[in-house]
Amino acid sequence: MACIISEKANQFLQQDSVLNSQATLVVVDELHMLANPTRGGVLDLLLAKCRRIARKRSETPDSFGRRLRVLAITTETVAGTDGFTQYFTISKHYDTEQVPAVTIISKQRPITVNHYIQLHGGKTAYDKIRLAKYRSNEDLALSQNMRRSIKNKIDKAKKSTGPTSLNEISLQIMKHHRKVIVAIPSVHSLYSLIEWLTSKKRQQKDEAIIPGLADDALNHLPDLETLLARSTISDKDRTIVLQGAKHGVFAHYSYLDADVRHWMETAFKTIHRNGQWPVVLCATDTLTYGVNLPADCLLLHGVLWTRETPDTEELKQTPLTYNEFHNLVGRVGRYGHVANNVHCEVVVFSSTSATGHDTVESILKNYYRKDPPPLMPATILPKDRERLSQGTLEGLSDVTFPSFRSVMDTLRFTGATATGAKLSEVQAAMWDTYLWSCHSPTTAPADGFAPAQSAVNQLVEKILEFASEFKPEIVKKAADRGRPAPVLSQGRGGRSHRHRHKTPVREPHAGVAHQHQRDGSCQSPGGTAVAGPGGRSGPVEDAAGVLYRKQRQNFRRGENPGGKGSQPAFKRNQAPWAASPPDKPIHGPGGQLY
Repeated sequence: MACIISEKANQFLQQDSVLNSQATLVVVDELHMLANPTRGGVLDLLLAKCRRIARKRSETPDSFGRRLRVLAITTETVAGTDGFTQYFTISKHYDTEQVPAVTIISKQRPITVNHYIQLHGGKTAYDKIRLAKYRSNEDLALSQNMRRSIKNKIDKAKKSTGPTSLNEISLQIMKHHRKVIVAIPSVHSLYSLIEWLTSKKRQQKDEAIIPGLADDALNHLPDLETLLARSTISDKDRTIVLQGAKHGVFAHYSYLDADVRHWMETAFKTIHRNGQWPVVLCATDTLTYGVNLPADCLLLHGVLWTRETPDTEELKQTPLTYNEFHNLVGRVGRYGHVANNVHCEVVVFSSTSATGHDTVESILKNYYRKDPPPLMPATILPKDRERLSQGTLEGLSDVTFPSFRSVMDTLRFTGATATGAKLSEVQAAMWDTYLWSCHSPTTAPADGFAPAQSAVNQLVEKILEFASEFKPEIVKKAADRGRPAPVLSQGRGGRSHRHRHKTPVREPHAGVAHQHQRDGSCQSPGGTAVAGPGGRSGPVEDAAGVLYRKQRQNFRRGENPGGKGSQPAFKRNQAPWAASPPDKPIHGPGGQLY
């Protein structure tokens, strides 16, 4: 048995012939991650490989007895179920019998969760208004009349006294619970809330709003100071995180190292407080998927979240998708983690000055609706289809990385190279994806949202053409040099752009020519890899040994992870791996870097 993430499983099934011939069951949790713009394409490609293996084993009666079964688990019981069932139906190729997928749908929640909406801001105080008593999926599908009634109640919810700021209202709600998750749209806001809860002095009293934990509360856990000392966050951020933990207010976001995040999760699960003060976990969307915590309350501080865009990698405020919203609020009332007699609630905040996606009307319309949007896979992003139809897809830099990765992974699966690829083989391999199934005439939405299959074929053709023409420079760098030479890379319309690393790169082998990639990682001609930002070895590599991802000058992730005024995740002018050497790369069959 192997418990691995979809990216690793996708590589294993592609290269390991023993695994391909012997594996009989693949369990895919969180199947609705197909729609995730960053990781959804990899999951779709993994499913496509499983279908191809299953089809190959169905060619004879003997091999059909060892058929590959796929158990897919998803919360999308309202939208997309029929598409999943059709996609996972396997035919016995040696006769006409079809083996349909078994679908099990459970709409009831074992623990009831009340959903509320809360206005804040200005000088007016508001009561929170209940949206639904969530016991089944239908409870969150509000009709137009129900939404109109809720808006009328909010208009009448004004009161003369009470807290008006977001932090003060959150504090009042926290006092009625034992374990609280505060979902915060940016890292900067997360730090601000932790500082406010643990450092702000009350009037005439020299104490924090939430008092410190008992001396023995954290004794059974590893030393947090030691873990934070090895992390890449700034000294100021490290102080805030440590101070919050001493008060039972824990931080959880993507720029924290994995061992620090695991420490925070364990502390939140195991520590209990007496009296009116809860244990609090302040988190970004790192808790959206696959984390089971004993939370009886979730406070959602808005639905506009600061994150990187898949095509430009710029930080931008974007609304939570329908799937992201419901997976995030689903962290409350987890069966087996919260007792049935505990009052569980979700509170969604909206500012009185909100506009666009953050208004009450927009929240009700987008997330509490009877007709959820269809689950469309992110194997090829809509941005690339738009650029293709508009004629602005002129070069490799115009293609989003997720779409490029999908085509390159399919290219490797066919065993071809970028310059010698058979277009028909790559396109045929894409037919096994859930993306292609969604574009088929029988399953495509009637409103024309899904593009035609010909558009997918054209995109594959364009991306292969761009990849075959892309030839990055090989940079020779002596061991005593402080920084590498400029790297020429192809930009829009085939023009070259000059890039230069702004930080010294650790050189593992003196005098060895290295190919510096756009994401800050590098690859030597002999296959030796140096990890890129965050210790990662970089994105998927195509058959020509070319990495696509754009070089992040000044390491964009660290410059401003949480918006204006936030502290950098990496110290400026320092490579993120300078504090500790990168992990030794793992090479699989054929020398492939994992």
